[in-house]
Amino acid sequence: MTMYESSLNFNKPSAEVFAYLINFENQKKLNQYIVSMEVPKHIEVGSKYKMVTANGPVKFEITNEVTDLQPGRLLRVKTHAAPPVEEMITTQILEAVGSGTKVTMQLEMPPSAHGKEDSMKQQMLDLINDSLTMYKNDMGA
Repeated sequence: MTMYESSLNFNKPSAEVFAYLINFENQKKLNQYIVSMEVPKHIEVGSKYKMVTANGPVKFEITNEVTDLQPGRLLRVKTHAAPPVEEMITTQILEAVGSGTKVTMQLEMPPSAHGKEDSMKQQMLDLINDSLTMYKNDMGA
């Protein structure tokens, strides 16, 4: 697996940041391509939630599975999707920093069959940084 990682400090306690991250409905308001979501009421390891994304007339159904959940500390989700969407694992690690929280986001993806990891690196880091910034701004952190 190829891993991409970046971090950002939030001015909120880890419990509040975690509550925001575990509310998967927040993704819909931050991602214009998500057209629908099905999220269970109770989230635990093994929980699956589905989303449909659309880019013009093309739609993709994506199933996400919570594979690790440590309240206030860690959330790991595996994405299952049909090509061209690649399976990936997203891990969000929360660490207390003073009265705030450092959030580290990691994206793990299978090695590209086309050997494009180097050209994708900046794109993936930008995606992580943009996501963290959107979360922070939406939380007012």
